Amino acid sequence: MRTLVSITILLFIACRLGYGVEREQQALVLLQQAGGSYLAGNYTKSKESYIELQQLVVTPSWSVNYNLGNTYFRLNQLGESLFHFRLAHILAPRRPEVSYNLKYVRQQVGQESEGQSLGVFLLPLSERELLLLLALLSLFTAFFVIVLNYSKNEWAKWGRNLSLIFLLYPVSYGTKLYFFTPDFGVVTAKEASVYSGSGVDNVMLFKLAVGSEFEVVRSAQSVGADWMMIKMFDGKKGWIHRQQVVVSTQ
Repeated sequence: MRTLVSITILLFIACRLGYGVEREQQALVLLQQAGGSYLAGNYTKSKESYIELQQLVVTPSWSVNYNLGNTYFRLNQLGESLFHFRLAHILAPRRPEVSYNLKYVRQQVGQESEGQSLGVFLLPLSERELLLLLALLSLFTAFFVIVLNYSKNEWAKWGRNLSLIFLLYPVSYGTKLYFFTPDFGVVTAKEASVYSGSGVDNVMLFKLAVGSEFEVVRSAQSVGADWMMIKMFDGKKGWIHRQQVVVSTQ
């Protein structure tokens, strides 16, 4: 378990908040409190400071989530630890310390195979990087189509048509990735029951251990704040209570 606190990176983040000097100073104070508390072994205080710092940053930070993962691990809250390591991995999939700690916690909770099956990246790119790559690919293809449109050769006509077809892939995949990527969640309770409907008066389908990962099929907001429909890596579905899990907002 690698527990290095990324102080330098967090300082860089804090100085780029873009909300004025007062907020930057507040972030630096929280950063010092979080790092100092962690090194002193006061993990509860460190967690509180990191959570408050997380609420200040403009964009989600892999470094804050990474350190939250370490802090929750020290508090023996493995579900929350796995959740934040996974968020950090989504934001920074090429960071070796993030990958190592995510794998380690998955091994500790016995959910390594589920986490691997739920992975969505075939390339070590964050979602933002992948969207940028698809946008550049679309622009290049569109430019190629425009150039071929001015040529009267038969091969240019075929090339233009093929390019138009090829253009559909990055556009459609990028749209799906940006608008339709489901939220994921992790069970934080020691044991959570999954039901056939939104309530304990329904049939209990199966139970999940702490650290179990899932996708959100229907958000809690659409059916009430207490329950949500989830889907496991093997296709099983059911309803789980909101208080027993933590869910991303991708």
